[in-house]
Amino acid sequence: MELTEEELKRIDEKARRKIFEYLDSQKRKPDTIDRTTWYRIKKGVRGIGDDTLRKMIEVLTPEEFAKLIYDAEVNTNVRIDTVQGAIFFVEDAVKKFKEIVDLHPELTNYVADKILPFVSSLPHSVTIKPEHIKKFEAIMKMKGLAKKTYENNYNYLLRALRDLNYQLSPDALAEYIVSLQEESPNVAEHVAKALKLFIKEVLKDKLLYDSFKTPRASSVRVIPAEFLDYDNLKKIFEAINHVPAKAFFLLLAESGWRPNEIFSLTLDKVDFKERLIRLEKVTRSKRAYITFLHEKTAEWLEKEYLPVRQSFVEAMKPQLTKLAEANPEQGIDVSEWEKKLFPYGIDSLREKIREGVAKVLGEEKAKTFTLYYLRHAWSTYMRRNNAPADITNLLQGRAPPKEFKILVEGYTHYGIEDLRKVYEKFAPCLICNR
Repeated sequence: MELTEEELKRIDEKARRKIFEYLDSQKRKPDTIDRTTWYRIKKGVRGIGDDTLRKMIEVLTPEEFAKLIYDAEVNTNVRIDTVQGAIFFVEDAVKKFKEIVDLHPELTNYVADKILPFVSSLPHSVTIKPEHIKKFEAIMKMKGLAKKTYENNYNYLLRALRDLNYQLSPDALAEYIVSLQEESPNVAEHVAKALKLFIKEVLKDKLLYDSFKTPRASSVRVIPAEFLDYDNLKKIFEAINHVPAKAFFLLLAESGWRPNEIFSLTLDKVDFKERLIRLEKVTRSKRAYITFLHEKTAEWLEKEYLPVRQSFVEAMKPQLTKLAEANPEQGIDVSEWEKKLFPYGIDSLREKIREGVAKVLGEEKAKTFTLYYLRHAWSTYMRRNNAPADITNLLQGRAPPKEFKILVEGYTHYGIEDLRKVYEKFAPCLICNR
């Protein structure tokens, strides 16, 4: 290890003593330090000057230096399988890492090239609390925004937060903005601007801020052709090496529903015998009623996915129950979690799907992929195969509110079996021989 004069002077007496005691305990006195000086330091008669310190550091390995100066080895007595332990572990590691980078600014490029891309790929989510919203209000008032601008930003932000269940993650934000563009390009632009302002001024979170772009109301979103090609989607399905992620991808690709609609499904909404999925959701801007399962898809889900899901639930339920009991303020409902068709984290499913995309289309394409592309791929497939437009819209929840209400109340001339026939004839199937 070689340090500059400035770096040596930053090391305080306590740390210098720690290095000395470490070397003395191992009988590793540097040959360049005479015995008398070593003895006097040991007895506390004299301090450790920069020249002596340099000679001691020269015999240390980089790992030893990091451990002695920065205590770089995180406390191994901390259990990181607990929330508190994990937080302590991360905070402690970040603190020590920052100290090392501050001392060695030449590491900056290494951090940018090696560590930041890794951090960016990790699941990252921020829970929005009332104090965040209050701070946003205060900042907008301080900026002296016009009343209409203030109200627009506030209302569009609240709408987004409600839709996202007050949980922001890079992928959820990117997919949400894409979904809004389908509903209304104008709304998508306003919501994106409000979210950008909120993230920049309140959260100060670069990963969230950079996860989506502000679309222009006049712009048309272009989905990369690779993700509209069902031959590619079939290859991606085969390349996904994770059964739950394969099942999630399969239902998204064959239903054309929004990612959150599939992810929020409970087991009682899926009839594998009748091969029918009922969501029956109607909101101001989104509707989803029913969709179907191809015969081979239903068979694959029952044979390949459901046993894996059941094993996961049985393994995780005791741990989740303990976590819920230990953290009542988090409102964890184990019984509701147990009912979910996909009792996994959506981020982990998304990441496994991206790995499959990378195998088929490459890493760069995987970075741009969002689950919402599968909704566009489905509608594109139906149009190319000349499926009836009104039924396509009904199945995908894109029908106008009045028309949708008529369908739900059973007054339409389309019965469930009529819809099924159209679905089975025209809808894509990743595991069918066609």
